[in-house]
Amino acid sequence: MRVPLLMLISASLAFCQQSEEEKKFYADYADSERKTVAAYPDAANFESKLSKRMVEMEAALKTLGDPRYYSADKPMILAQMAAKELGIKSVMPAEIENPPSPNFEDEVIPEFHSYKSVRVRKIEPDGLRILHETGATKIPIEELSVEQRSKYGITAEGAAKYRQQVAAYALAYNAQQREAAIQAQAAEVDRRAREEAERIAVAEYNARAEASSQAAMQKVEDHYQAQAEQGREAAERDQKRFQDEARERRLRKLEQDAEDRLNRERESSRR
Repeated sequence: MRVPLLMLISASLAFCQQSEEEKKFYADYADSERKTVAAYPDAANFESKLSKRMVEMEAALKTLGDPRYYSADKPMILAQMAAKELGIKSVMPAEIENPPSPNFEDEVIPEFHSYKSVRVRKIEPDGLRILHETGATKIPIEELSVEQRSKYGITAEGAAKYRQQVAAYALAYNAQQREAAIQAQAAEVDRRAREEAERIAVAEYNARAEASSQAAMQKVEDHYQAQAEQGREAAERDQKRFQDEARERRLRKLEQDAEDRLNRERESSRR
């Protein structure tokens, strides 16, 4: 879908009007979200126990006025808290250590590559994450000069090792997503089987009730009309109770689905 030019210009102007602190906060928050999903893939699945527990914990932090609610690393904080409570382990291997380097956060570079008013936000083993006058980006090692690599402590060996680890994260994430898809398919098959079994049970019950009613009417048509009427009423009460129970189960499921959808929409709006 193409985005109108005026919308792009408005978004760009709004970003430019943000302070350096705001730019850094939102960039750090996005980075925390990325790392959270890499470490805990279920955090991206709004139906998962982990994601639902994260939503509950976020609401609790807000209610208590906990400063972690306003942290740029809130996604990872919530995921780690929920994962610990639920006994869920991170799929990420041990973190690769960034090469030691000086603090360049207070250094503003008038012009760096094609960007202006550049501030180095984070040094990663395979490149630099920067803030500039119109946004944020990452400059990979391939675009850094020998002098720049030396200045920021970035090496080809470190970049290769880091990228191998990122690839490992991706493989672990994809494997878990495939497993989740298989489990979802199995759950769907099970749900359909239960619905079919319920439908057959209802049909059989109705058939038995009808047959029983007809047989009773045939046998006692002349001498036991009153008993036959009572039998039909009992069958109708049983059938109505069964239908009411089935309807109540469907209503509960619809209410649960609506609540889950509302939670997902709330979570999406927070991002």
